Amino acid sequence: MRPLLDNFPLARTADPEQLRPTYATLFQDSIFDIDADRNSAASCINYCPLQYTGLLYGNFGAAIRASFGEMQFYVQGTTIRGTGEQLTNGKTTSADVGGLLFPHADLGLHFGAGFEYLALNIEAEALARKLGAIIGASPERQIEFEVDPEFSNPAILMLRRLIASLAVRMSSDRKEMPVVALVETEQVLMACFLFGNRNNYSHLLNGRLRIAAPRQVKKAEEYIEESWDQPLTVEALAAVSGTSARSLFLAFKHHRGYSPMAFLRQVRLRRAWLLLNGDPGVSVTDVAYACGFGNLGHFAKYFRTKYGEAPSEVLCRTRSRQKRQG
Repeated sequence: MRPLLDNFPLARTADPEQLRPTYATLFQDSIFDIDADRNSAASCINYCPLQYTGLLYGNFGAAIRASFGEMQFYVQGTTIRGTGEQLTNGKTTSADVGGLLFPHADLGLHFGAGFEYLALNIEAEALARKLGAIIGASPERQIEFEVDPEFSNPAILMLRRLIASLAVRMSSDRKEMPVVALVETEQVLMACFLFGNRNNYSHLLNGRLRIAAPRQVKKAEEYIEESWDQPLTVEALAAVSGTSARSLFLAFKHHRGYSPMAFLRQVRLRRAWLLLNGDPGVSVTDVAYACGFGNLGHFAKYFRTKYGEAPSEVLCRTRSRQKRQG
């Protein structure tokens, strides 16, 4: 079985010492102590860069101790196999369930030989912008997290599933996923990261807030209607509505009974219906990707729920109609 993200290789080596330059590229000012011998198994590191995030896969044939210098990004790890521990500001926790690394912290990791993991990297500036849009104010201080070895928060469980499914998808062929879907997937990943890990802004992320006015919901809907073929970000929604994304999402639920993303989905499904009914030369895949759906199975499910038939059935009827008219 091929390793995850095998089409994005950084290192393939039976010599653990060769991992140093690779990790020096990924983690600036990092220091590695490698416990290796002649019988050490081969190691591999793969990295798939996205827009503001990246997926990192590692499989280590030797035990490694690592300390990290100043980082400009956050890391949410998921252990696939093996044992280890994390040291954060002098506190030791098990890394068997993954790991949580963040800037401006004294960080260290210890992996046993055979350790295999998958991680999500998030640019610090991008995460700060996301937080600001969600709470309605630019963060005045660095986002600092509490390391929770349990990872029992529902948002973290969702995040872990999303990281795994995205890695599998990117391992097959990145070109299959449209840019719009990739960007919007990053939105969800960063939101889950913020809501799932306790941090010094959790009181603002989870506290009570005022519901946005109906006119602000209307502005957001108008923006979505006009920009349906572009990635939808919480920053854009906050800007056009003049309120925080949290207030806006709550207002959608209160005034409309659905979320902005659910409204966007319906807009895109209407566009997909028009495309499938108008051009017999298109394919279902072309239409799904043009309308921002990165998962064909989900697209077919949503389409059938809304219109009572599969996209392929609509396209087949369109082609038959064109043949009769021709």
